[in-house]
Amino acid sequence: MRIRTLVKILPALLLMVFEIGYADAAKNGSWTFQSRSDFSKFKVNGFEVDPSGKIKPGIGTLPLPIPVDYIWSILEFDDATYLGTGDGAKIIRVDSEISDSMISSVWDGEGVAVYALAKTVDGDIVAGVSPIGKILKFHRTENGLEKFDELILPDSYIWRITEINGALWIATGSGATGRGGSIYRWRNGRPDKIYTSTDLHILSMATDGEKLYAGTQGAVGNILLVTRLEKDTPSVTVIFDPPQEEICDMTFDSEKNLYAIAISNARNNSRVSATIQTPSERENPDPDSEESAGEEEAPQPAPAPASAGTAMIYRINAAGKVEPWIQSRSMIRSLNFSERGLFVSASELGAIYRVDGLMKSTLILGIDEKNIVTLSKNFIGTGKPAVLHKIVDAGEDAFCRSQVLDAQGPASWGVINFEADGEWEIRTRSGNSSTPDVTWSAWSLPIRGSGLKIESPSAQYLQFEIRHNRIEESDYIKHLEVTYQVFNRSPRITELSGAPVSFSQSEIQKLARSGPFGQMVMQFAQAVRNIVNQQKGENSFENLMSGFAGSYLFSWKAEDQDRDRLISNIVLLDEEFGETIPIISNYSGTAYLLNSALYSDGYYLLRVTVSDRLDNDEESSSSSDMTSERFLIDNTAPNVSIKCDTSASGEVIIYGSATDSMGRISALYYLDENGRWQSLKSEDGICDESLEYFRVIRRGSGWTFTVKAVDQSGNVRYAKIRL
Repeated sequence: MRIRTLVKILPALLLMVFEIGYADAAKNGSWTFQSRSDFSKFKVNGFEVDPSGKIKPGIGTLPLPIPVDYIWSILEFDDATYLGTGDGAKIIRVDSEISDSMISSVWDGEGVAVYALAKTVDGDIVAGVSPIGKILKFHRTENGLEKFDELILPDSYIWRITEINGALWIATGSGATGRGGSIYRWRNGRPDKIYTSTDLHILSMATDGEKLYAGTQGAVGNILLVTRLEKDTPSVTVIFDPPQEEICDMTFDSEKNLYAIAISNARNNSRVSATIQTPSERENPDPDSEESAGEEEAPQPAPAPASAGTAMIYRINAAGKVEPWIQSRSMIRSLNFSERGLFVSASELGAIYRVDGLMKSTLILGIDEKNIVTLSKNFIGTGKPAVLHKIVDAGEDAFCRSQVLDAQGPASWGVINFEADGEWEIRTRSGNSSTPDVTWSAWSLPIRGSGLKIESPSAQYLQFEIRHNRIEESDYIKHLEVTYQVFNRSPRITELSGAPVSFSQSEIQKLARSGPFGQMVMQFAQAVRNIVNQQKGENSFENLMSGFAGSYLFSWKAEDQDRDRLISNIVLLDEEFGETIPIISNYSGTAYLLNSALYSDGYYLLRVTVSDRLDNDEESSSSSDMTSERFLIDNTAPNVSIKCDTSASGEVIIYGSATDSMGRISALYYLDENGRWQSLKSEDGICDESLEYFRVIRRGSGWTFTVKAVDQSGNVRYAKIRL
């Protein structure tokens, strides 16, 4: 067989073995997608998901990578769009065709970033360069930009610029403790400081042409109203002090209602921390990875009163009434109103929501980049990486792609059920890595009806994508369900060990998790320690615990790749008679103290069988076992014989032996004149055999000599002789 042919058929052969090996041990599962929150981790382009969970025709984007770190500001013209960026202070031009060849850097100067761009009534561009506090004016030319004026302010950061009736209004930040951010008006070649806040930054600004609103960031966080814009001394009023400390963006709708985002500095989500405190940028997570999974954090109707721990959008109507309008638990930094509606970015989710007048949120876009920085009427800017997304009407390339779905084990796929109106298609792909790569299958042929079989190969992970042919405005798809069977993998015992119990402090603590007998012995040992206080002699801790010395403490480690709960059955195997003796069933622990006093003397093995039947039915559950090394249960004390003779010189020669029928003698002791046990050496100097001899010479008579023998199982026998 040719090697190339073998390589081609090997995956199929492995799949056959894989399916045959698990065919009799499968359990059913399903993923359901009913509500909008179920789609919050989807990549959505050209469709939208309404509050009821319907997928309908929507808008899409054309993404264009920009060779910088961040897109901080977007300024739109009919023939081109200009970007203020954050990879050094640059202005980049993107022609209206939106292609790689239409990107050009038109200004590159000192500074870190261009956070503010504005358009004048004459069609010129005004840029704010930070952190050097510089305002630049440019004429647009065929070859780029031509600077014709500049202004240097004492503040470091230029956050917003807007033109009202020929005057430029500038929002700044000081970047220095004790100096607040300011609002400047630049007209007739002269800058005037209109207002200085106690907060560090004037971070946001918006105008309806008659009034100017601004938002601060710092210790307080206020919404400001500026009126009498044409007067030499405009009026500035704090109209609202929310519990949040940062007003990071604001915009007007067509009815002159103002919407302002307020977030808490404590959440570390602030625009300031995301800009000034670089380079501690977040890395962009993979959109298909489980890292981005979690509960949806779409904007929701706000409760009253608002709390400081949430991101809040406040609405101020044309009459000046302020109300908490939309609440979000995710980081939102930007919003914008256009003829398509009010768009709000859930920045860290890479999601754009449209919020209607009834405060209902519709997911309209889900993009790969998880750090949406700014919105304009027709564009989305991200960083890092910097990608410019042009908002376009839905086309034939519209899709709604799920995140990677994890069956938590090898699985075969069932069917896809859904309700729909229109000609919808669903295709799938599968693999055994959590991120789609070259090892995954190709996209399947489209499924065009509910209840049809998924044709992708068996694997652990699945992804599906929804598309549409000849879509109509009234078409929709909803209530999706994906079924599967996950092959139950057997649990496995990786380690089993056992030894006679000891009563060190660490060992005593283990007894609490070693079965009912272990818990009893632990409580007894703790009580003995409390009352004995390390006494010597008969009442020492060791002597009082000697009755349990022959017990065995077993422990094991078990694992289950499916994360099923495991229970154990424990039995004793009698080596001599071949009998199986049940110990305990349905045991949930991983350690067990065996009470050896309940069993006759002999050699045994202990077998632990673990099962996953708690999380599987009778047919699909599985088990595995492991058997210990042979061990001795010896409940019989050794025999001790003792004799004495008197020599011609009057010495008393005491001699004898200790014998154990099952194991070895581990120690010999004698009781001295003060009532203390002393070590008694065997004749060969070490106690390590089943028969040990001892010999002692003493003088005098009329007293009793006592010997204690201890075998390896802790059994004790005493013998004494009168001298």
